[in-house]
Amino acid sequence: MLLVEDGRVHMENFRQLRLTQKKLFGELRQHQVEHLGQVRSYMETTGNLSIYFHPETEPVRPGLPTWPERFRHLQRRAGAPGLHACCRCGHVHTLAKGDQVPCPTC
Repeated sequence: MLLVEDGRVHMENFRQLRLTQKKLFGELRQHQVEHLGQVRSYMETTGNLSIYFHPETEPVRPGLPTWPERFRHLQRRAGAPGLHACCRCGHVHTLAKGDQVPCPTC
């Protein structure tokens, strides 16, 4: 079952599997995944997580960091213009400074 693709978590599958973000991100960190944009990930029928890094020839996609210390400064509004990731699913979208936009994915 597909869990992570294009820098975001597939929330419907995530909820169906009853995973927590802490568990998923812990598994990803064990494979040296720094952010969701680096990988595509599947939950196998065995319960194991399969992780596939994008080829080095492809540009790295932006994505939500998997390291807990990067979440310390979460903000409800964009502090600067640019790409921002949803804290729940990792969907990345462009925001202007001060924008607070509900995530279109989750």
